[in-house]
Amino acid sequence: MFNPAAQAQCQQQWMNGVMSWQQGVAAEQQGNLVAAAQLYEQSAGWIQQSVANALAWGIQVPDGVHANLGVAYYSAARAATTFGNGPLAWQRYSQALMEFNQAIALNPAMAPYHFGAGIVLMLMGNLPEADRAFSTACQLAPGEPMAQNMLATVRSMEGASVGVPAAGRAPAPMPAWFPQPGGGGIPQSPPEHAGGSGWLEKINEVCTTIDKVVGTIGNVQGLVQGSQGGGGF
Repeated sequence: MFNPAAQAQCQQQWMNGVMSWQQGVAAEQQGNLVAAAQLYEQSAGWIQQSVANALAWGIQVPDGVHANLGVAYYSAARAATTFGNGPLAWQRYSQALMEFNQAIALNPAMAPYHFGAGIVLMLMGNLPEADRAFSTACQLAPGEPMAQNMLATVRSMEGASVGVPAAGRAPAPMPAWFPQPGGGGIPQSPPEHAGGSGWLEKINEVCTTIDKVVGTIGNVQGLVQGSQGGGGF
């Protein structure tokens, strides 16, 4: 049965999350990274609560809300990366990817969702899957320059990391520490805790590359918001 009060509460919690994220962006632009990190965590908490309540009350969670939550987790992960907190960064990137994938499952025709997933996949070290995500985004939105630029960037990174493959050669295998498709659950530690090395150093390099191509995290959110028609419940 439709519950207007419950839906209004979910909407308010979602709005609180979006406002916290916007405040986090402002704090980051002002150089207050500590406040930004706290606000991004608050943002993710508010939106996650709205999703949990919606599911408990039988309210459908729109794809845009999942995408918003993905951006909030992504922003929190970037902040954790800045402060050198590898385990938290890895967890937040994993959560961001799960939310973007959920948005894609609900609405696969939205290029921004694939773009967001591609960004996170790059930062988690899965260049082949990032390539696929950006390729899909380009197919869905042929005139979007950021997706095209990121696709070119990830392909240059693939060539630099494994060498340009000869024609017909199989792509490099997915790293053993990367969560496999359909595996369920969130990895609890970054790859340097699972046999990898220098993940935080590498991820900072990739963050710098993304910033040069995309600009700020606000651009990712802007793409997602532009695809929602308003967003929320």
